[in-house]
Amino acid sequence: MAILATYVAANQFRVSGDLASKFDPGRAILAYHTNYGSKLVYTDYASYDSTNGYTNIYTVQDESENLLSDLGSVDISSVKPDTGGLGNVPVELLWMFRGLRKGAYVYYNSDTTFKINKGYIHFNDGLKDKILYIPGTLTITPTISSDLWYYIYINVPTNGIVVTSSDISITTTAPVLDYVKQGYYSVGKRCIGFFRTDTVGPIITYFYMDDLIYTWVYGYGAWITGTSSYVSQPASGTMSVPLANARYLFNVHYGDSAAARQGYIRETGDPDDTTYQLTTITTSSQKTTTAIMVFIDADKQLSIKSAGANLGFLFGTTCLFLPIGLSGQM
Repeated sequence: MAILATYVAANQFRVSGDLASKFDPGRAILAYHTNYGSKLVYTDYASYDSTNGYTNIYTVQDESENLLSDLGSVDISSVKPDTGGLGNVPVELLWMFRGLRKGAYVYYNSDTTFKINKGYIHFNDGLKDKILYIPGTLTITPTISSDLWYYIYINVPTNGIVVTSSDISITTTAPVLDYVKQGYYSVGKRCIGFFRTDTVGPIITYFYMDDLIYTWVYGYGAWITGTSSYVSQPASGTMSVPLANARYLFNVHYGDSAAARQGYIRETGDPDDTTYQLTTITTSSQKTTTAIMVFIDADKQLSIKSAGANLGFLFGTTCLFLPIGLSGQM
């Protein structure tokens, strides 16, 4: 049942009567505004003013949205916060939300912009677990250079739990999976996606991610020459993929100008000598393309070989199967 409330400040409101015991520290509150709509805040503390007959409620500023002057009423959550075991929400339940992402997809918008749609995403700033909220589609115009992978990060929001464009940053520094936080992080920021620029600068077109996969259009890299035994390639560890230790779908273009050849691809360290056998090149001038799914290791490599003599391989990535920590699965 909604309680009539009066705005006092961005982090304070008051209600009639002595209701301090209902607004215990950490209690979630839904604040209804006449024009803006609802905002989510959390109680810091409450005190009863017996002289004037009302209760002042103060909200936790770094976790709450700012209240507005058109505040009309509030609803109190029936779920008590866990304070040393006194609440009715076990800590284990809060941990179950680690890694959460619902919506908050990143996708191509133009050669110079990308978008992030509405959604929720778990964030751990090193001290507290929060569920951040993106209330509507954000359009981001990043500063970019040519021929690079860029990683999209959410920073600690400046307005409690609401993510705005100013809370988004990009960098060429790849994240790593934080197993405790169940997300990909770098310097306290959570990675929510990535994109590639082409050799002349613009964002490569039509990248998109959903709950399970990340797809994009990306051309082929340099030819890699196979030998008669498996060799991890590319030798420099520069397979054109955004993340190591992940499974990808590749378009593999291969051929040989000298003779018919048989090609093989396998995950680095796989003991099976014939893993991912490719269609045989039957003539000296034949080249062909096939799609193959393969795991890329920590060095961003896979293993290739050709039967008998050299065979050229050309890899073009088209799809990443999102790992836990980036996907919409928990």
